[in-house]
Amino acid sequence: MSAVRDRYERMIRDIVAPVLKAHGFKKQRRTFHRPVGDNWEVIDFQASQFSSADELSFTVNLAVGLARLRQGPHTWDDGKRPPEPRCHVRERIGFLFPENLDRWWSITEDTDTEEVAHEITRILIQLGLPWLEARSTDERLRDLWLGQLDALMPHELHMLGQLVSLIGPPEAERAVLSAQAARAAERS
Repeated sequence: MSAVRDRYERMIRDIVAPVLKAHGFKKQRRTFHRPVGDNWEVIDFQASQFSSADELSFTVNLAVGLARLRQGPHTWDDGKRPPEPRCHVRERIGFLFPENLDRWWSITEDTDTEEVAHEITRILIQLGLPWLEARSTDERLRDLWLGQLDALMPHELHMLGQLVSLIGPPEAERAVLSAQAARAAERS
């Protein structure tokens, strides 16, 4: 392991992990999970594939796995935590900023990893955790997405349709079906 990668791993283990643990997350390698009922909140540290021995770039991914919709590409083994790519709702931390841009940090031999870790934990507490909490129960996600029907991506609209067919209410199901029909009409 390069010295830079070791600094990155120690930063996550020694500074970030205790903060997230205090918020109920459990660490597995560079991924943190917190159960919310049967659902899961996930925080994943992703190193760039273009990192080198001298510089490691990384970002933070947020995700929510919905147990009720666990099927197909969005499934995970019974008794296990979902990996971030299998979660239903996913976002990079940078897109939560007003600039709405992907955000990456770099670690070199000269980087003050304590400063980077404190910046990331502050961002996670101020932006990341509220984002996760707003989406981590079926009802909160349903209500959030119902308020954004016109802005939903097609896969989000599809998941919302599945969710409201399972938990209702009937008027929400009708609203989603209407939105899906309008999208289909726009495409034709």
